Amino acid sequence: MLTVTCLGSVYSGTKPKQLKTSIDSLLLGTHRPSQIVLAIDGAISSTLEQLIATYFSRFLIDTIRLNVNQGLFAALNQALDICSSEIICRFDTDDVNVADRLLRIQQAFSQDQSIDIIGSFVLEFSNKGIGCISCSTKLVPV
Repeated sequence: MLTVTCLGSVYSGTKPKQLKTSIDSLLLGTHRPSQIVLAIDGAISSTLEQLIATYFSRFLIDTIRLNVNQGLFAALNQALDICSSEIICRFDTDDVNVADRLLRIQQAFSQDQSIDIIGSFVLEFSNKGIGCISCSTKLVPV
């Protein structure tokens, strides 16, 4: 089966609890990624540094550091250079990934080699409950 690298970015405004929840959702799903890459976009808190170090000691998390905050696009673009898998799964560090997300992505790419990109829906949650923003998945050959 094709391997998956999960790519995310952190910056000074990233909340440690959200980052932990996001990474845990990747690691505790039905299929673990081969690699997690975090772009560290400028200076971050010591709490975030410690959290990343904790994960690094338990699972392969590769990081790329930008000395000055350059924004999400620039950070992710630079981090692409250290992604080692056939599939790159972009994740937000303040989101929870559904348990079978990586497996379903791998299966889709394995079953149809004409697929270059996959998008999926987002479930927004708050203290008022969970709501679906866009409930369609598109497989788009590029």
